[in-house]
Amino acid sequence: MTSKNLVLRTVYIDPEVDDLLRNEAFAGRTSKNDLFRKYLRLGMQVARSAEQALSAPRETAKVGTARKRAVTVAAAAKQKATAKPSSATTVKVAAKRARASSTS
Repeated sequence: MTSKNLVLRTVYIDPEVDDLLRNEAFAGRTSKNDLFRKYLRLGMQVARSAEQALSAPRETAKVGTARKRAVTVAAAAKQKATAKPSSATTVKVAAKRARASSTS
């Protein structure tokens, strides 16, 4: 994707999220920007699916199944977003920050 096809936006994210993005980008040999766009797109799809499932009439069993699936996907996305860092690098960064904040 070229920069001609993109719109520049400035967002503020938690340092922990930035660390997770950095580690995942490094492991996947991609950029944090690519990951950010990917997760933004996925989050919007999950939100749209959940919204559609909740606003649909409750007439058929299929709707109930779709609603449960959307809620499950939304819960999994939320759990992944709030998961504790698992890589050694992220743990080291978190430990450094904890030491720095305790000495301040």
